[in-house]
Amino acid sequence: MLPEEFDQICERLIAKIKSRFSLKDFPNRCFLPHGSAKFILADENGLDRFFAFLFDNQIDTKRVLNRLLGLDKGPGLCNIFVTLLFLRGGKPVLKQFIQFIPRAPNAKPQSPFTDENLPIDKATAKTLFPIYDRGADFFDEQFKFCPVVLKKHEEVVCNDYRASCRLPYLEQSFLNSGAYGRVFKVEVERGHFVSEREGSSNPLSRAYARKDFELNREKDFQDERRIIREILRQPKRHENVMYALCSLECQDTFSLFFELADCNLGEYLSSDLETEITGPTTLEEKHAIFRRGVELAGALAFLHDDLILQSDFGKLCCYHLDLKPQNILVVDARKPSEKWMITDFGVSRVKLRTETAAMQRAPTGFGDIHLDRLFKRKTPEKGSAQHSSLTQDKRWEGVYLPPETAIEDGRVGAESDVWSFGCVFSVVMTFIDSGPQGVREFDDFRKHSIGSHPGNQFYVIDRNKPSVNPNVIDWFRKLEESSRKRDPIEGIIFHRTLKFLENSVLIAKREDRKAAKASLLQEELGKISSQFIGGLPNTLRNLPSKPTKDTNLPSFRKRMGYRVRQMLTHSSIPIQKLGISQSMSSTLVSPRGQLLAFSSPTLIELFSVQNIIPGAVNALPTPSYYFDPPGKCQWEGCCLASNYLVAYTKTNHFECQFYSLGSVDSFPISKEKFPDNPTTVRQRTASPIRKMAISPDGVFTACAIATRIEGSHPHNSIEVYLFLTQDLLLSAGDEPLSPIMSLDSAESSRLSFSNTSSLLPPAWKNHLTQRPRLGPIDAVRALTFSIDGRVLSLITEPNQAFDTMGRLEHKATVTCWNTENGKIQAFVQPKSEGLQDSTASLLTTCSLFNTRPDLLLILQHNSIDHHQPQFQDPAKKRRGHRVDCRLYEAVIDDDDNTIFLLGDNGQTKVMRAYSVPTSEITKCEKPLKLAELDLRSFEATRDSAWLSGREDNGQRKLLVATAKGEFLAIPVP
Repeated sequence: MLPEEFDQICERLIAKIKSRFSLKDFPNRCFLPHGSAKFILADENGLDRFFAFLFDNQIDTKRVLNRLLGLDKGPGLCNIFVTLLFLRGGKPVLKQFIQFIPRAPNAKPQSPFTDENLPIDKATAKTLFPIYDRGADFFDEQFKFCPVVLKKHEEVVCNDYRASCRLPYLEQSFLNSGAYGRVFKVEVERGHFVSEREGSSNPLSRAYARKDFELNREKDFQDERRIIREILRQPKRHENVMYALCSLECQDTFSLFFELADCNLGEYLSSDLETEITGPTTLEEKHAIFRRGVELAGALAFLHDDLILQSDFGKLCCYHLDLKPQNILVVDARKPSEKWMITDFGVSRVKLRTETAAMQRAPTGFGDIHLDRLFKRKTPEKGSAQHSSLTQDKRWEGVYLPPETAIEDGRVGAESDVWSFGCVFSVVMTFIDSGPQGVREFDDFRKHSIGSHPGNQFYVIDRNKPSVNPNVIDWFRKLEESSRKRDPIEGIIFHRTLKFLENSVLIAKREDRKAAKASLLQEELGKISSQFIGGLPNTLRNLPSKPTKDTNLPSFRKRMGYRVRQMLTHSSIPIQKLGISQSMSSTLVSPRGQLLAFSSPTLIELFSVQNIIPGAVNALPTPSYYFDPPGKCQWEGCCLASNYLVAYTKTNHFECQFYSLGSVDSFPISKEKFPDNPTTVRQRTASPIRKMAISPDGVFTACAIATRIEGSHPHNSIEVYLFLTQDLLLSAGDEPLSPIMSLDSAESSRLSFSNTSSLLPPAWKNHLTQRPRLGPIDAVRALTFSIDGRVLSLITEPNQAFDTMGRLEHKATVTCWNTENGKIQAFVQPKSEGLQDSTASLLTTCSLFNTRPDLLLILQHNSIDHHQPQFQDPAKKRRGHRVDCRLYEAVIDDDDNTIFLLGDNGQTKVMRAYSVPTSEITKCEKPLKLAELDLRSFEATRDSAWLSGREDNGQRKLLVATAKGEFLAIPVP
């Protein structure tokens, strides 16, 4: 290559890169989008000759390209190279790039820096690039090539010189301002909002809401920072809470990013929008509005009771302390999917509540953590003449704050949120009654002077003693009278709702409000909501407003009694037969229960549950799709995620087929062959798959295979491998595979995730360091992920095991790993006190909890074990007891508060559905019977049971499917 050609390539590359700049018309803001440098360089022809000339043929150009583009499992050097290129220093300056390239195949480069280390400080830049003294220029030029990349559920910090990195915003516009921050609408460039867990990024530019706070640098506030990180990474989420997607700290500004909403509830209820919103007119529309209010109560209960401190599996209690219509966002307004979502809870107050020993030693203890101390306040402090609220919104200023915020020595907490919710719900009831006009009238009605206390708050204060604004009570009576004249059912609904708010929620003294927890709001209002459908049952007309004490029934039965009595009016839940083509080996269900699969060695059939449930009992629903095994092979089994069906074959090597369910628009009611071809992953040097699992979100895939060790039988031990699903799909065909980690039962592994390139995947690990075994491969019973994909569990139980005396022994193990680091989370070898059936398995079934690392085991059909591995005390770590029935399966509710059981009474083979609260699982000998079933048998290893989502009326069903093609839908509380 001639020097002239070398210079031409340099200028051509610079021109290409400049053409890809975002905001190219703004020199101080322009940047090269994330990943663009790699794309441009990979597409450039003649780079091998270019680097051969640059390095005078001293280094293999293939090694240079592999290192540059990250094809050697490294992060790549593209941004470093293009920064040097833009210095326009010619060959001498560019040649300094050689220090980042290893001189030999197994050697290390002179400099360990990669693109992940950008930006570098000025002193380092001067050391790395001394030629022509261009290190300072490199320092200044680099920032446009390493713009900020936002990370889902993670905190990104850009302080000191890193604050000069360009921000990935194509546009931004001001939306609103509050006490602590300002809200902007920002359009984030493609590729700059990534999910490392999902291995994805935004393919197109996308608009988000960004809320900026000014950081308080006077103290360190490490506890507050830790809690915000915990909230960002919550494993369990509520669909009516607007979570921050990620955070960014840049010098003194802390930003939280959220999904954009259509409007807030204040604008919605008062019709303060460009397009006017009218009030509901039909009973169905009014019911929908009421249900959204009930869902808000559930979201508030979640914030108070269900946030998790992941590091210790303790509980976080988050007090919102500024709940009002402006902090409730409306998504998909005026659509069937309309949803109300609580937001702005991150800058409130958090209380740590946990029993774990680790948290008892924590410096924060059990005290309150004030997250707002992290940020500087933008409004006058409390006590000043101008202060009346936690926000600056003039229309709603201070209206929804509880009385304790305005009296001397007033203390706030969860009860404060209950008051605020009661105020919001009373406005919602006004909207249901008379639409936006009524909301405006209610606002004016509260402003009538009360002695010397004018204002539109829901309380008044006289001599530091608060009481409910009497105008609010008068308005309630007006709503009751209006609704009673309009419709008798509405009249009763309004009466019950407003009386509940008046007697249990809007209580001026905080200490008298403690009984009204957010969970009670959800429960009581949920009961009232059901009266919109079918009128009010006579039995409910006579129910007292507060339940009377009943010492003969546990609290759970008293709480659920009415619903259970209603369900038991049916003598037995009938079976619905499904039109499966042949006898099946097993069933399995997708994560949220939308899809049901039946598998056999020669066929897999897939049903849409939505097509089954509405059908009549005598109808015969048919599968939507079927899947034949490839060639002359047979299916070993399959697994389901929300976006994939994965089937693995009975062969003498590793082989599986991925079917993408995301490409299917709808599921036909008649059977068809699946329309798309699968992605086949095959490795002929690896052992065949015996069990396979895919996480509900499809991010992880795990498999159990037989270890292949020289001199040993190929089926005498298990190895469990964990993959990123994306890596498997990129290694389609006969390419080598790379698990991100291998798992075992002896010690935790901290193997890092591979950064596998689809162009050059590393070889399969045939021989692994041997540790104590998980057991024989034939003993594998189940391999499953938790709902959030953070836990992988393996259940093993040999068909026959003998003790040292040659006697038949029942033996089983349950091993659980944390998928993020490969550590053992739980290792359980259950024991049953006094076996009752020597022919039955020791372990009947095992269920994972959803929000904590607990396990629920049913042993020998009649014993329940609750394992809590986070405790060190053996008495708390494992609790078990016998039950007065024969159990076959356990299904745990999403919030882990209720456990539903399938079983019989131990005397007849009539199957029953039971329920028991989790708090009573280790002491309840006789679970609460929900219904009798026409079902006569159930086998946890072949059959499936799961909970449906909630219907519009709040009803759920326990769904059961057997390998015989039997299907049942059981109403549950």
